[in-house]
Amino acid sequence: MPKKCAKDEEITLPIYLEKRADGRSPYYYVRLVAPRAIQPFLNKKNVEFRISTGTANLREAKVIAADLVARKTREWAALYKATRPGHTPKHTPLTESIIRQIAAARMQSWLATDHRERVVDSGIDNETLAEIDAFCARSETTMRSILAQGAHSEHWPSVVEDILDWCETLEYKIDVTDSQF
Repeated sequence: MPKKCAKDEEITLPIYLEKRADGRSPYYYVRLVAPRAIQPFLNKKNVEFRISTGTANLREAKVIAADLVARKTREWAALYKATRPGHTPKHTPLTESIIRQIAAARMQSWLATDHRERVVDSGIDNETLAEIDAFCARSETTMRSILAQGAHSEHWPSVVEDILDWCETLEYKIDVTDSQF
């Protein structure tokens, strides 16, 4: 149920719009929580979206907030769609935002696996820990080679294949000729 503004009863305050509880700012803030389905793919700090509208005027804040909510909702909807199985990927032009989403989803996937193995399951034995250490060492060597040599690195084909596989998992069809690749 919408909240009523104390000063202006005819204007209702949307549930996603609020003022700081501590009174340290006169501005209205947008506050949203990501849908549960995509929370595992977000950094913990990004599960809650909170941003100032930059205005203390409720009418202005509602207009600004509507735009902020729409943008964030579209971003979360794209991430949700990208994490659902059974959808055919379409060619995705790479943007800075898409690249960040792909990398963040990969990191979150690794973190979720690590958490499950260490905390939920019985923990990690010494043999598995040694495998993880070896993987990390190989990954560092591979990434240094890729960063230094680019497509001329001996590791380039396998890294490209891994990237494309992960992007396909997220339902992004990436073109290796994309200038951002």
